[in-house]
Amino acid sequence: MEKFIINETQLIFLEKNITNTEIVKIIKESIKKNKIVINGNATNRYYLNLSKKDVEIILNELTLLFTLKGIKENGEPNILGLDIENLIDVFFQK
Repeated sequence: MEKFIINETQLIFLEKNITNTEIVKIIKESIKKNKIVINGNATNRYYLNLSKKDVEIILNELTLLFTLKGIKENGEPNILGLDIENLIDVFFQK
């Protein structure tokens, strides 16, 4: 298992856009139980524990979403595409 630090907006985006039900369960559990607290103060970041296979599935789904909805006609990323690129980067930090 790998532990990723991910912000709340990104976690909710994954929850809404990933189709794999097992991964969605993991995401929902992270939202409930894995909020990062620093010096007693809650942050908007969470720990997300995933297997290498889970990461591969997420990256495949994000890449497909980027291809279908994240590119302007001129080939440049649109706002959604930029968000997807940032999220993909979270999983390549390891």
